Amino acid sequence: MTNHSGKAHGFSSPFVSQTAPPMALVLERLDEFTALTPTKHRDLKSAIRSFCKLIGKEPAGGVANINWLHRQQNCKFKRQY
Repeated sequence: MTNHSGKAHGFSSPFVSQTAPPMALVLERLDEFTALTPTKHRDLKSAIRSFCKLIGKEPAGGVANINWLHRQQNCKFKRQY
C-alpha cells in the first residue's frame, strides 16, 4: 500500500490518514470513474484544480483529506494576520 501521509507532503499529523492520496491521484482516478456525465467529470476536475490554486499547491502537493485541508487553511490564515 502506498503511503500518502502528511509526512510525504512536509508535515506530520495524527489526523491525516496514512493512506490519503494526493490530489493528482484523485484527478487520475476520475478518468476511470464512468458514472459521471462528461460535463460533471470536467467540472469536478476543474474544481479540484481550482482549489489547488486557491491553496497555492500543485495537485501533486495537496492531500485529498479534509483534515489536511483545514490545516493548510489555518496555516495560511496565521501567515496573513
